[in-house]
Amino acid sequence: MKSLSVYQDNAVTERFPHHSTLAIRLSGLDMHEKARNLLSQCDLGIEVGDPRLGRAIDVWRSVYQTMGSKPKYMSSVEALMVRYRASGKFMQKLPLIDLYNLFSLAHGVPMAGYDVRALSGNLRLVLFDRLLRVMPFTPLGEPKVRQHLRSGEVAYVDSEKVICRYWNWRDCDEAKLVADTSDALIVFDLVDDLAVATSELASSLISTFSAWFGDSVVAAGWSRNAAGCVDLGALGP
Repeated sequence: MKSLSVYQDNAVTERFPHHSTLAIRLSGLDMHEKARNLLSQCDLGIEVGDPRLGRAIDVWRSVYQTMGSKPKYMSSVEALMVRYRASGKFMQKLPLIDLYNLFSLAHGVPMAGYDVRALSGNLRLVLFDRLLRVMPFTPLGEPKVRQHLRSGEVAYVDSEKVICRYWNWRDCDEAKLVADTSDALIVFDLVDDLAVATSELASSLISTFSAWFGDSVVAAGWSRNAAGCVDLGALGP
């Protein structure tokens, strides 16, 4: 199994000390069938007026303001809520994406999924600096478009490209989950300011996904800084 670690740079920790990153690695094509079955069985109880969701959106709005982003840039949780409120649905064609979107909205936790095959090296959460100015970003669904990070922006990157801009605003096209993804990375953005302590929430999320996906979960962990990177290869075959 391809080695993989996930961590956030200390510059991010210094500016956003209440944030931490949780990651879960899933393996095997049967993860898609498990997600499909879960979608048919689970009632995640989504309420767009849920105070917990409102708190999450307020916290992430503050984070985005600190990054200096324009109002059009919304956290993934707020974007999902807007879409869900407008149409009552946001289903994609891939059950795994549908599942984590539903879970994200129900719990107010930004989440994303990536195909590990498309990642070069480790996944890092970084704060913009001059060295990252030329790193390319290809927006999801727009494979011919090239963008670059802006000053103040926090982003996920690998060794070659930007994976997600403005923390959890928009993912890249290259690492999107597809029907034949057999090695998936699910990333959760956690913030202390919410009602439940981060350590408790992280443990709960890992337990939930472990119960859902069983032996498809090959590694999981969470970290607040570069010194505590999440090694997601140690438990693989």
